[in-house]
Amino acid sequence: MKKNNKGYSYRPNQRRKRIRINKIRFTIFVLSCLTILFGIGFGIKALLTDKVEVNIGLTDDLNPVEGESMYKLSLTWESLAADKYKDIQITVNDKKYVLESGSNKFEVELTEPNEAYEVTFKAKKKGLVFSNTVKKVINTFSDNDTLEQSVSNLKIENDILSFEHEIQKNSNIEFNTQSIMYEAVDLVNQISSQGRTEIISQNQDSVILEVSIPMEKFKDSPTVSIKMDTIVNKLLLSTSVKDTDLQVNQVNVEPFNLVFEKQDLILINNNLEHYNYADHDFYAESLHLKLDLKEEISTYQLVNSSGRVVVDEPYLSQGNQGIELSHLAEDQYIIKINNLPVYVTDSLCETWYTVTRNEKANQVTLQPKNGQLSLKIEKVDELPENVYDILIDPGHGGLDGGTVAGDLTEAEEALKLSKYLAKRLEDHGLKVKLTRTDDLDPAGPGNFDYGKSPFFDEGRVEQVYRYQTKYMLSNHLNSFDKSLEGFEIYSSVVADNDWASRIATSLTKAGQDPRDAEKNEFRVSEGSYKKYYLCTGTTYEIEYGCASDYMDFLYIIRETGGRLSQSSALLDYNENYTMIPNYGAETILIEYAYLDNSKDYKEWIENWQAWGEAVVKATVEYLGIKYQK
Repeated sequence: MKKNNKGYSYRPNQRRKRIRINKIRFTIFVLSCLTILFGIGFGIKALLTDKVEVNIGLTDDLNPVEGESMYKLSLTWESLAADKYKDIQITVNDKKYVLESGSNKFEVELTEPNEAYEVTFKAKKKGLVFSNTVKKVINTFSDNDTLEQSVSNLKIENDILSFEHEIQKNSNIEFNTQSIMYEAVDLVNQISSQGRTEIISQNQDSVILEVSIPMEKFKDSPTVSIKMDTIVNKLLLSTSVKDTDLQVNQVNVEPFNLVFEKQDLILINNNLEHYNYADHDFYAESLHLKLDLKEEISTYQLVNSSGRVVVDEPYLSQGNQGIELSHLAEDQYIIKINNLPVYVTDSLCETWYTVTRNEKANQVTLQPKNGQLSLKIEKVDELPENVYDILIDPGHGGLDGGTVAGDLTEAEEALKLSKYLAKRLEDHGLKVKLTRTDDLDPAGPGNFDYGKSPFFDEGRVEQVYRYQTKYMLSNHLNSFDKSLEGFEIYSSVVADNDWASRIATSLTKAGQDPRDAEKNEFRVSEGSYKKYYLCTGTTYEIEYGCASDYMDFLYIIRETGGRLSQSSALLDYNENYTMIPNYGAETILIEYAYLDNSKDYKEWIENWQAWGEAVVKATVEYLGIKYQK
């Protein structure tokens, strides 16, 4: 019995041991399989993913103002096959940028000094989950850390550009003088030429180099910039060749002309046919240019940062057309007119905004880029505090009650309607402001003067410029001799009739008929009018000269369109304005009904909200925003 018990107790121990061994063997087997599969997968991914070499460069601080740093981060790579790649995704910290697969360059401005930015480059292939990914952490320099530079003996001889370049050494930006490289660049045509360098002298404070760059490639280039690259802390420091004092000695660079863009040296080719920038106007969501040309502007082209023409459209001179800004993707575009470059030789930097669509607006900056006129487009999630999409003006107010009929006062009814319009337009994502929210003159208590107060600070005209609104709706109710009925819509002579005709159609569908005076010389379409007078012979012509033959008769339309609509009264009544603004809004004035007409009076009381909704629908559709009931 004891022997059997010993045998019985031994066998379970053997069994447990074998189970443990088998578990270990199985675990080793699974891990081996996973390792093999991982290796196979990694190998397949390596085979199916093209290696993309990405060069990452960073400038020193480009903003000389203390406390307002600005660095430019750049990524460059060889162009990828557009038929193989879906897109290129670049992430800088938490912000993501999506570029076309044919792109080969990316630039973004960084504003924080001594900051670590995590940069990710990802080229996504079509039909596959694999993508080429490059990650790097970039550290910006300290505020106002820059390489002080000066240039002398700049000349072109036998198609060779040569100059002496002195760089002051900076303890915070240590660089190896042997690693400095130069190139001349035509950004638009994507042409570059590498230079050669020789150190002339060097001490603990500075280094002077002699630079020579072949220029044969640039005979047909409108403008050429000169770049310098060097290695700093294993990072490519890429910056323009500058002259801090804006004074280059002994210049002979024919056929080019030397200009400065801030402190950067730019060579402009005067032998090529071109235009020179003179001035500009922003109107609603369009840009209008003034150039030194005798012929009319017929077309405009926009060239993106990859050198590709992405817009080639007729240039329409009407105020709300011109160069259209609302549809442009985030990028920096060189502007061409009639397929010719536009040179900029003076300082220029002006910002405008488009309206908010899908929670995004375009921040538009007009500025030179390597000596040529450019538009920089950045998407913003929120407009600045004092910038609005639409300004709604409830007519009259305060001491000016407007039309009175029965129990209704125009000022009160217009305010009621305007508040409704503002709410509904905000429902569509637009940023809206009312010129007044109470029964007061917009310029404030005690400031009422029918002819002047619209131009005072916070007056209904001045608000257009103070808040940079792109569109304005002025709401009114009419009266005559009790015989007239229906709505009337007035728009500017400098704009087309699209917005006004949409509102007219929408109001008609909502049940309000137009007062359609077919024989009226100001009639444009059913219920829509452009009331004007000749500019010739006016005081405006004497003081400013007539940009166009006609001027809007209604001051709220004429005086809110800026210089383009030939406004001027703001200068007469508001000392804070010394020049006519070169920006303005597209304004519509609507007379919804004749309150002294019994039929219109009754229908206004019953249908004012439906008519307001009709205006909302027409307006958002005019702006390309999907209407929401």
